[in-house]
Amino acid sequence: MAFISALLHESIRTNGTEAKEFCYDTPFNVSCEILKGAYGTVDFVQWKAYDPRRSHWALFGYCNREMRCEIKRALLSNGIQVLQVVKATITLRASSKTSTDNQSRLRCRVDFESHTPLPHEVTINFVYCITAHKTDGEVNLSKFLESIIPWKEVDDARLFDIEGIEFAYCKSKVCVRNKSSPFSVLWNRTTVQSGSLFLTGIEESDSGLRMKAKTVSATSTRLYTIKVLVNSSQGQNSLTPTALPITGTANSSPGSSSSGPTGSPSESFAGHPTKSIVGSPSKSAAASTTQCIVRAIVTIFLAVLVPVIFIWWRLRWNGP
Repeated sequence: MAFISALLHESIRTNGTEAKEFCYDTPFNVSCEILKGAYGTVDFVQWKAYDPRRSHWALFGYCNREMRCEIKRALLSNGIQVLQVVKATITLRASSKTSTDNQSRLRCRVDFESHTPLPHEVTINFVYCITAHKTDGEVNLSKFLESIIPWKEVDDARLFDIEGIEFAYCKSKVCVRNKSSPFSVLWNRTTVQSGSLFLTGIEESDSGLRMKAKTVSATSTRLYTIKVLVNSSQGQNSLTPTALPITGTANSSPGSSSSGPTGSPSESFAGHPTKSIVGSPSKSAAASTTQCIVRAIVTIFLAVLVPVIFIWWRLRWNGP
């Protein structure tokens, strides 16, 4: 029964699922939402990733009660890199070249001294991001497609707007506009220069603009979700957005650790040795004061009670 209960806790029950979207080839941070707004002393924090091929949740990072954290597995089964774990916040990176899935499921579990809430699940969807500069006014879609599509294995690629209407077609890296019916709004915004497809008229309002690329090969068909990010500063167009800033001191070097989360007290940790009491400073101070008062009362009570019991026992033993 205990095994069945643990299995249900692991595979079904969560305190909620949060959906996030991140770009390929760009580091991103994910925080453990259970720690936000919670109060109590943390015993343990662990991060797990779901492996759909094995139907298994695999541990890849954890922190002890002092928020000293360690990477257990630096490369997840779907090709995502675990860059660091700092104060229960993980930094990951999904490579457009090696990642095998467009989606990843993560779970954070926190063991407090007094209780263990249900784990919080995060579903991450990955998109291919292309950064365009407003000052350039255009972005080379063909060059971007070359960076993400294995052309040696692909027969052709077709581009669609968010409504699913085709507006361009590429064969062996040479693209042409396709004036389809119904008409795509992106058709008027694209031009072909020497076989390369350009998206023109870039404005700040285009940030978040989406399109899809569908590739066909002898063995498979694949769909790419492309998101345009507009940078208002000057500079050449880039294939991926500027990496997000990563704060904090990196933890142990990437790689499998010989010690797990249930290791001995001498287990090697790296990170920030800060006391992990979650909650506001005022609540923490109040809790400490209350504990001191209770301890003082218990000490005084024992100091008085023990001699009285001893005297009573002596009198009872010796008799009148």
